[in-house]
Amino acid sequence: MMAKTKTQPAAEKVEIVYGENLPTWFARLTQFAFYFTLALVCARAMMMETLRDPTEIAPGFPQVPRGAGPAAAVVLDLLMCLPAVLVLLRRVMDKTYVLRWSISQVLLGALALWAVISTAWSADKWLAGVTAFHFVAMASLVWGSAQLVRSWLRLRWVVAVCFGMLLVHLAQGVQYRFIDYPDNVRYWQGHKDEELARRGWKPDSFDAQQLEKKLLSGEMVGFSVSPNTYAAMLVVLTIVSAGSMIQRIVDRDEIGWPVAIGITIPITAFLLRYTDSKTAYATPFIAVILFLIIYKWRTLLIEKRRVAFWGAVAGVVVVTLAIIGHGLWHNSLVVASLTFRWQYWVGAMHIFTAHPLLGVGWSNFGPYYLGVRLPIASEEIKDPHNLVVRVLVELGLIGCIVLITWMLRAAWELTQPTFPPAPKKKPTPPNARAIAILSIGAVALLAMIVNIFASVDFSMASGKDGGSAFVLLDLLKRTLWFALLMIGFAMVLFQSSKDPQLDERSAPWLLYGILIALAIFMLHNTIDFSIAEPGPMFVFALLLGSALGVRTPSVAGQKRQRKAAIFAFAVAMAVWVGVAIFFVLPIADADARAQSADDAIRAGDLASADALFRSAISMSPLSNSDYDYRAARVSMMSNAPDGQTDMLLSKAIADNPMDAGNYMTRAQHELRKPASEQNRQQILSDMYKAVTLDPNNVEGHLRLAHVYQLTGDAKSAQREIGIARERNSQLDPENPKRLSDEDFQKRVADVNAM
Repeated sequence: MMAKTKTQPAAEKVEIVYGENLPTWFARLTQFAFYFTLALVCARAMMMETLRDPTEIAPGFPQVPRGAGPAAAVVLDLLMCLPAVLVLLRRVMDKTYVLRWSISQVLLGALALWAVISTAWSADKWLAGVTAFHFVAMASLVWGSAQLVRSWLRLRWVVAVCFGMLLVHLAQGVQYRFIDYPDNVRYWQGHKDEELARRGWKPDSFDAQQLEKKLLSGEMVGFSVSPNTYAAMLVVLTIVSAGSMIQRIVDRDEIGWPVAIGITIPITAFLLRYTDSKTAYATPFIAVILFLIIYKWRTLLIEKRRVAFWGAVAGVVVVTLAIIGHGLWHNSLVVASLTFRWQYWVGAMHIFTAHPLLGVGWSNFGPYYLGVRLPIASEEIKDPHNLVVRVLVELGLIGCIVLITWMLRAAWELTQPTFPPAPKKKPTPPNARAIAILSIGAVALLAMIVNIFASVDFSMASGKDGGSAFVLLDLLKRTLWFALLMIGFAMVLFQSSKDPQLDERSAPWLLYGILIALAIFMLHNTIDFSIAEPGPMFVFALLLGSALGVRTPSVAGQKRQRKAAIFAFAVAMAVWVGVAIFFVLPIADADARAQSADDAIRAGDLASADALFRSAISMSPLSNSDYDYRAARVSMMSNAPDGQTDMLLSKAIADNPMDAGNYMTRAQHELRKPASEQNRQQILSDMYKAVTLDPNNVEGHLRLAHVYQLTGDAKSAQREIGIARERNSQLDPENPKRLSDEDFQKRVADVNAM
C-alpha cells in the first residue's frame, strides 16, 4: 500500500492551463519568466566563461577568438535575476498569486550576501566581487525557479532542457575527440616552433611543456575549463534524463521514446573515458543504486522519513570522519587523485587557522594557498576542490555554519512527500500540436540567440587568417545545437508520436531523477569543485529551485501581505537597476576597453593600448590588479619612463597584495635598470615578499639568491640556494617544474656569476 503524500490544493492551479496557454497577462508574465529562465540556463551551460585571460599579448601576436568574458558574465548574471523580479511584479499585480518561501532559500540568500560582503576584506576585490555576483544570481534563480515550477508540466520542461543540453554536450565531446583533437595535434606538430616563438617560450620551459602536454593528451573539457567539470555535467544531465526514460517505461509509452533517451547513456560512458575523472567513473553507479532504492523502498522511505533522513546524515558524517581519520593517519587517501585532494585540504586548513572567523574572501583561496601548500603539491590551484572546505577558508566559520545549515535544511525540504496536483482530464485543444512545437522552438531559439551574442567573437570576421570562416563555423555549430535542443525537448515533452502535445501527466520519476542528480552533484563538489563554473552552477540552481518548487507545501488560503509585496518589488527593482548602472555596465565597459587594448598591442599601437588600459582601470568599479599589470607590461614594452612603470606595478601590488607575481615583476623590472640606478633594497624587499607568498617556488629562491649576491651577502645567497635545492628535491620526479641535477647546477652557476 502506498503511503499518503501531500499534493498542492486546487487554489494554486489557476496558473496552470493546458500547454501554458494562459488566460491572463499576469500568468503570461510568469510564463515568460519561466521560458526566459530555461533559455538563459541552457545558453550559459553551452559556453565557456573565463574572467581573466592568462595569455600575455605581444606585438604581432595572432588574433584568437574570445569567448564569454567578464562583460558577458555580469550581464548574464543580471539577466538571471530578472525572472525573480518578474515574479514579484506578478505578485503585486495579481491578488490571487501566492509566493512560496522556505528556510533553505533564506539561508542560501544569506550565504550569497555574505560572499558579497567578503569583498571588503578580499585581497583580490575584483575577482571576489564578480564571482560573488554569480552567487547572488544563483540564489535568485533558485528562488525564482521555486515560484515558477509548481506543476508536473513545468517540471517536465526542466527535465527536457536538461536532456537537450545533454545532447549538445555529447555532440561537443564527439566533435572534439574525432575532429578538433586530431587537427590540433597535426597543427602543433607542424607549427610548434612558431607558436613557442610567438609566446617567447623556450621548448624545454615549464609553460611550453604544459601547453604541449595539454594539446597532445586530448584533455576533454567540453564547455568547461576543467575536464572534471565536464564529466560532472555529463553525469548530472544523464541522471536527470534517466529519470525521464524510467518515467516513459512506467507510463508504458511507445518503446521508441525510452530507447531513444537511453541511447545517450553508453555515449556518455564512452566520453567519460576521455575526461579521466575518477569521480565520474564512480558516481553513475551510486546513482543506479539510489534509483533502485527508491524503486524498492520509496513507500517505506516516506513512512519512515525522519529516520531515513537522519540515518543518511549520520552515514555522511561517519564517512567524512573516516576519510579525515585515514588522511591524518596515513597522510594520504586511497588513490593518488584523492591524495592530491588531501594535500589541498591540509594546506587549506593552514589558511583557515590564520583567518578563522571571516575567511580570506570569496574566490581568494588561490593566492593564499601558495604560501601554505605542501612542497610535493606543486599545483597552483584556485580552489581546494571541496565545497565545504572552500567556504570554510573563504567565508570563515560564519559562512561554513550557514552553508552546512543550508545543506541540511535543503535536503530536508527536498525529501518531504509533497507533489504537485494531478492534472484533470480535459479535451485536447485543436491547436495542441502548434502550441507544443512553438513552445519548444521559442525556448531553443532564445537560448541560441543569448549564447551567440555572449560567446561568438564577431570581431574575428574582420581579421585575417580565416577569421570569417571561423565565425561562420561557430554559427553553423550553433545551428546544430539548436536542432539538438529541439529534438531533446520533444523527446521529453511530447506525450506521444501520434499526439505530439505537451505532456502534463504526473511524473514522479522525473522528480526522483532530479533529486538523485542533485545529490550526485553535491558529491562531485566534495572532490571536484564543479559548481565554481557558471554553467554547472546555474544548472544546479535550476534543478534545486524546481525541486523545491514542487516539494514546498502550498500557502494557498493564507493572508496575503500586499504592502509587503509592493515593498519587496520596489526594493528588488531598485537594486536591479542600481546594480546594472553602477556595477554591470562599468565592468562591461572596462572589459571592452581592455580587450581593445589587447588588439592595439597586437597591432603594435602601444600608445593606444596604454590609454585604453588606463581608462579600463578608471572605469572598473572594483580595483583590478590584472588591468594594472597589463598596463605595466605595455609601459615596459614601449620603454616608457621608469616612474610610470613603477607606479603601475605599485598599483598592481596595492590592488592585490597577495599576488607574488606582481612583486617579482617589479623586482625584475628594477634589476633591468643600470646598476647605479637600482634600488637594491626595494629589489630585496619585493623578492623576499614574493618567496614568502610562494615559498615552494624554486626559481623564486634562486632569483633572490642572485640579488643577495649582487648586494654582497654571500651567506644569505647560499641559504636561498639551499632552500631552493631542498624544495626542488621535494617535487615529484615526474613534475616538469623539477630541475634535473645538471640544470640546477647551471642555475646555481648563474646565481653566483657577478
